[in-house]
Amino acid sequence: MLILQIVLTLIAWFRGWKWYSLIPLSVGVMISLIFKYFISSLIEPLNIDLIESIWVVVINITLLIMCIKVPKHDNLETEKVLQDENSIDNDTDNEKINYDKEDFKVESETVEKGVSEVSVEVKNDSEEKSIGCNSPSNDIKTKKYYYSKWRRKKGPYTEDEINRLRLRPDTLIWTEGLENWRPLSEFKGVLITTPPLPKELMLNKNKTLKKALIFLVLLIISLGTSFVGTYYIMEAQKNKYFKSFKYEIDKLFTDKIVICGGKKYRTEGELREINRPDQPYDESDDSDRVEIFYEIIEGKKRALPMYRFDNQGEIFKYDKLMKHGSEYWLESYASKDLEYFARVTENGRIVQFVSPEEAYNNCFLHLCNKNAECFKEDFYERLSYFVVLNNKYFHIAEYEGARFDRSFGTEYYHVNFEEGYTYYHIAKNDSAIEQDFRMILIITGGISIFLIVLLYIFNPFKW
Repeated sequence: MLILQIVLTLIAWFRGWKWYSLIPLSVGVMISLIFKYFISSLIEPLNIDLIESIWVVVINITLLIMCIKVPKHDNLETEKVLQDENSIDNDTDNEKINYDKEDFKVESETVEKGVSEVSVEVKNDSEEKSIGCNSPSNDIKTKKYYYSKWRRKKGPYTEDEINRLRLRPDTLIWTEGLENWRPLSEFKGVLITTPPLPKELMLNKNKTLKKALIFLVLLIISLGTSFVGTYYIMEAQKNKYFKSFKYEIDKLFTDKIVICGGKKYRTEGELREINRPDQPYDESDDSDRVEIFYEIIEGKKRALPMYRFDNQGEIFKYDKLMKHGSEYWLESYASKDLEYFARVTENGRIVQFVSPEEAYNNCFLHLCNKNAECFKEDFYERLSYFVVLNNKYFHIAEYEGARFDRSFGTEYYHVNFEEGYTYYHIAKNDSAIEQDFRMILIITGGISIFLIVLLYIFNPFKW
């Protein structure tokens, strides 16, 4: 669009508007910069595009009017030149004659003096042919001619040479025996003159140029209109597909901001003892006692794991999908291993406070109770549909976020699990949008060009 405005500005400049033609272009550039850097954060993008498009149309119409309409003073001067063309040409010729008259006055006197001397010699000798020189009046082929061009004389030329130049009839000519310069049209029968073009032909030529200029401007307008129309058609299409896409997402959330769900699997794994050096432990009584290994760091006790249950595969998972502005966050929890920090001896037999299955169940129930309001039985069906959701112009794009190690339990055992985040957002299918834009622009532009060509051929308005 900027290139189009620059072209229109150049046309307006050469049409006579000069520096005034730069005003619409400068105003358009300043308004675009203001909207881009100052107002874009205050108004919605669609409204900004609409306002900028209106400004572009106003500026283009202004430039087109300047291209079509000639400034008033230039118009008057053009009309005056067309009416007084002959008088202006005559004035120019007189100026040329006055300008070169003095330059050739001396030369004329010299030529006349030379002719007189030759005549005297011929008369005294009584043999005119023995002199080897004829008078210009007797042999016109030996005359030398000069013509004026851009206030300067060109020559000398013989009659044949000056005829080959194909000079205009109003070209000023001087030769021996003339006091003043005369137009070529007065040398009839001697020098060949090229007749001027008929006025009807000149008028037709000007009319043809005017017609071509009008249709060129109409072509530029139609192509610009096609571009603007294609832009708004594509904006409407994108808005339609975007609303449809958002509607599908809203159906998954069922008017909620967060939905969640989880799955519990079979508990499988291996319990093994972790070898530690002997440390002090607590005793309950003689028959039952609880042993807790610990280490002292900076004066504080920290319990050490005595047993670890290495799970085979995933025992539970829990996920939570939430809306966050224009993005969607997936918060995920996945089980890992289980650690025991105490050993219980009952009647000389080592037992655990809870079994591994009970420990994992407690952790899973804790997550379910914490997010009971957003729980959905078919959550994972909804999540699977969400991540592959797409249409012609939009799709769901994702990128991985941070991962953290978490744990749940008591002072005697900890269930370890991983907390992770995945981020989703609605992304455009740029290739499909560009392809449709080009296709619509080619169609609308082709129709515009076809109509302008038909209008130029048939010319119903007689331009």
